[in-house]
Amino acid sequence: MKENEVSTGATYSVETDGKTGLRRMTVSMGGGCPVGCAYCYTYDPKFQGYPRRNADQIVDELTRRVDEFDILQWGCDTEPFLPKNKEITLSSLERIARMKKHISFATRFVLTDGEIDRVASVAQTMKADQKFLAGFHSYLGRRAIAELEPHAPSADERLDGMRRLYNAGIFTFIFIRPLLPTITDQELDGIIAETKNHCHGHVVGEVFYRDSVDGVTSPNRQRKHIDLGLVSPTRQGASMSFGPDTGDWNVFADPRIQRLVGQHENVFAHSSEVFPFLAEKFPSN
Repeated sequence: MKENEVSTGATYSVETDGKTGLRRMTVSMGGGCPVGCAYCYTYDPKFQGYPRRNADQIVDELTRRVDEFDILQWGCDTEPFLPKNKEITLSSLERIARMKKHISFATRFVLTDGEIDRVASVAQTMKADQKFLAGFHSYLGRRAIAELEPHAPSADERLDGMRRLYNAGIFTFIFIRPLLPTITDQELDGIIAETKNHCHGHVVGEVFYRDSVDGVTSPNRQRKHIDLGLVSPTRQGASMSFGPDTGDWNVFADPRIQRLVGQHENVFAHSSEVFPFLAEKFPSN
């Protein structure tokens, strides 16, 4: 068994962020995702999914490897707040709150008031150890959400969800990732303008895909709507950040990422960067 595998076959992977030096562990819940976002790499025929994991398995693995990471990142190979997942997510977060690690979760879904209260309680517990909990809410703009994420909550529902997270005192960031080449400059600036009063910042990110550089797109039906063949990868042969057994992928890092980082306040190219930002901005947390 490889070092970062557990007995169920699911994997956790640790990588060190080149800019912050923080070690980030991505938490794989396994079990697949029914949301069907058109750009999602987990629908690629060659993607190796992992079995579903319960809270005991997750917490046991994190406890065993607690010295290996600085940040726990929740939500990589499935949606952590799916009805079937949210109790596992919340109970796991409650149990690891005193692990003295930063924690983030990424979601397209909208939390209920009761779920927000539980997340806020986790954040309050972590505050005693001067650690931060950050909620990353995915928002690619109204057109992309309608066309590419039709089975996820609508743009208006997400805007309401991120406002309620933010108003509950949870450090809230907007995920503009993957930054797809089909999203226009006007739409990007509109996303930031539409959400900036209801978050602490924005994170923009890369596209992972298997399409070849000669314009031949993936045979996967979920990917056929995105013509990534029009762009060349900025990195090839990359491994997925949450597992060693997912093969090699192309990565497209849109050059507009750096424009957004330089032009707008509190825009980050990597999710790990938000924690030094929070530590500086809220030193007493």
